[in-house]
Amino acid sequence: MNKVLCGILAVSCLVGLSCSAAYATTPREDTGEQYSASVSPAQAENDLPGPVEDDSADTVPLAAIKVDNGHEYITTVDAATAAETEELVIEGNPGDLFVSGDLIFEIISPEEMDAVLSSFDKSRASMKMWTAPLSRDSMSRSIPVTSQYPYAKVWISNQGPANIQFTITKDSPTGSVVSGSMVTVVPGASVSVYSTVKWPAAAYFANYTCGKADMSGTTACRIASTIFELDI
Repeated sequence: MNKVLCGILAVSCLVGLSCSAAYATTPREDTGEQYSASVSPAQAENDLPGPVEDDSADTVPLAAIKVDNGHEYITTVDAATAAETEELVIEGNPGDLFVSGDLIFEIISPEEMDAVLSSFDKSRASMKMWTAPLSRDSMSRSIPVTSQYPYAKVWISNQGPANIQFTITKDSPTGSVVSGSMVTVVPGASVSVYSTVKWPAAAYFANYTCGKADMSGTTACRIASTIFELDI
């Protein structure tokens, strides 16, 4: 009896360790609604008796996971993983968040974008860098981050007929791409993006490219000494 009990306890310990050591990220079954993501324990192949169902074919590695309002989860990926993945398409509804590395992209309503622009010149805790019309098929704007102002936020309103490829680079418009910043902003979308960590002091660049047509819309940028001051 003691040997049987010990064996049961050993199997229980192995199952507990396997559940706490690894997680697999899988998307919700497509129902036509915007997808969300859930996290479930990954099973070890040889720790459990009997056949183990292999759901690896249904597992989709998500570099940036869309977080729908009202759900009780939020999940991110590290910057190294995000840097190795394909470009993220920003589309959905106002309030949808996309977490990519240390960056958070949020879809905002046209009314919120108008409110941001209309109050941009007022005295605030953060510092205005620029507002600019989106024009031609490509453009770049400088974001001078300093040790006193290590946080930045950029707003993008794509009012043109085609997608805009957006990146943030360091030192020059063709410099190294900030991890997680390579995204596509679809026509009609207004988006804000900011980093959840301090950036090292340097000249960064917001880059906008549309190879199919001239761009139309507006972009803006503010810098701040703390992340909480970006919106005030």
